[in-house]
Amino acid sequence: NANVENTLIGLNIYFLKYMFETYQIPFKFSEYLWNIVSVKKLFNQSKRNGFFYIDVKAFDKILEKRIDYSFGSNLLEMFGKIWGLNYVYEFLENTDLISKEDARLMEENNTYHFHEIIKYANDELWQMNFIFKWPNSHRWIEYELLFNSTYGTDFNTAQQIINLFLKNKPVPQRILKQKGQITKK
Repeated sequence: NANVENTLIGLNIYFLKYMFETYQIPFKFSEYLWNIVSVKKLFNQSKRNGFFYIDVKAFDKILEKRIDYSFGSNLLEMFGKIWGLNYVYEFLENTDLISKEDARLMEENNTYHFHEIIKYANDELWQMNFIFKWPNSHRWIEYELLFNSTYGTDFNTAQQIINLFLKNKPVPQRILKQKGQITKK
């Protein structure tokens, strides 16, 4: 639909302005963050009423198309974009384009995706420390030790460290249901 596409283009401009005025983030970087959600078929597809709410299963499909599994060549880019989703949803909430409840659910969804990309990064996780230099990174402070503890480790050791950390971060039942990993009762 052309209206959705035009709306996303217009919102992109406001997002770039918001990021620059709020965090002094250059337009190019903000464009990368917006790009991850500027897929018109993502929106208004959920059973929820909110236009900008994206369920986990639909978002997984979009991410899988964008990750280069063969060489991991876009790992840094995908990692940054996934962690940058918080800024996109902060913008949508601050401009009243998403309800507080949908923003909270998207934060849960984003956390789920953070954990998935952490598993994917495995022994390269330490290289993703750049996120702790971003504005508002205090939200992720609990992850910094995890990232640092994978430096210089082999694949299996990093996997053990990550699994131990994530063991204390269970996936919400709502997300497991959306992914079809548990059946509704």
